[in-house]
Amino acid sequence: MFLSIIIGLAAGWISAKMSKGEDSIFWGNVTVGVMGAIAGSFLMRVFVTGLPGTFAEIIASVIGSVAALAILKLIAHKNMAR
Repeated sequence: MFLSIIIGLAAGWISAKMSKGEDSIFWGNVTVGVMGAIAGSFLMRVFVTGLPGTFAEIIASVIGSVAALAILKLIAHKNMAR
């Protein structure tokens, strides 16, 4: 779980730096990155039983955080287009 939080923080930070937004966007990206990493790690434990270990948790956390941040960007882009 701790590793998932660290990965989510890193993914959110990288995303915030790439988007060059203001502070509220930075903290939003970091929060969504952490939530996605935790969700990805949890879903991996629930649905994938054949891949135990830290490496599998890292991969699931990265996929979860990137997916959550991508969904956030899509929602934000659709709201701006209106």
